[in-house]
Formats: sequence, C-alpha cells, structure tokens
Amino acid sequence: MLYIVGGCSRSGKSILAGRMGERHGIPWFSLDALKMGLHLGAPSLGIAPDADDLDTADLMWPIVEPILDHAIFDRRDYLVEGVNLRPQTVARLIADTDQPASSAIPISRSRRRRRPWRGTPGRRRTGSIAPEPTMSAAI
Repeated sequence: MLYIVGGCSRSGKSILAGRMGERHGIPWFSLDALKMGLHLGAPSLGIAPDADDLDTADLMWPIVEPILDHAIFDRRDYLVEGVNLRPQTVARLIADTDQPASSAIPISRSRRRRRPWRGTPGRRRTGSIAPEPTMSAAI
C-alpha cells in the first residue's frame, strides 16, 4: 500500500513517517529531498526551497505523480511525505486507482510559539514543545 502524508510545515509528517518505518518496516521518502535535488540539479525547473509550498507543489506534481503511480503499481508498502502536496490532487490520484493507497494530512499545529533553544552549541535538541498533530485519517 502507498501511504501519502502531507500537511503544513512542522505538523509532524516526518515524525509520523519515521514511526511508520520503525513500527511497521515501511520505507519512506521525504519530498523535501526531491525538492532540494530539483532545486540544485535542475534549476531550470524554477523550484526554490523558499517559495510558497503550494506553488512548489504545482511545479513538482508532474514529477511526483508518476513516482506515486509507480509506487502504487509496484504494490509494495511505501510512504511518501512532504509539505508540497495539494490535498485535492492527492485525493484525485487515490480515487483514480484500484490499488490500495491512503493519505493522511496532519491538520492541526500548536499555536503556541516555540521557545528558542538555549542549549549547548553543537548539541541536537531533543523533544518538542508542540503537541502531537491531529490526523485527518488514521493509517
């Protein structure tokens, strides 16, 4: 089954993908890596990491859609996550297939401001102030 996780920045997409990978052995790919690869490797496409997420989704979709189509056709468990997905476009993709596919869109994010981290330089921050995201669909 193909699992597609989209949503706004910092809503928990990568955390969910990582947990699915750990708990169920499902490989996953972040569209952020594809976005940066296209930005650096194919600058003529006009994909910029700091551009509007939905505008970037429209630019990336002609590349992302065949990747997702192949993952569905391949019939292997796989998870793709990223901010550059339009829910309507993903819904159409899923509706047009007769193979198992599912999507989840983290729809809420903490409105509380994150406090700046004041730890030791060079050490990674552990933990998060923001609560777990609310999912629109359970996987």
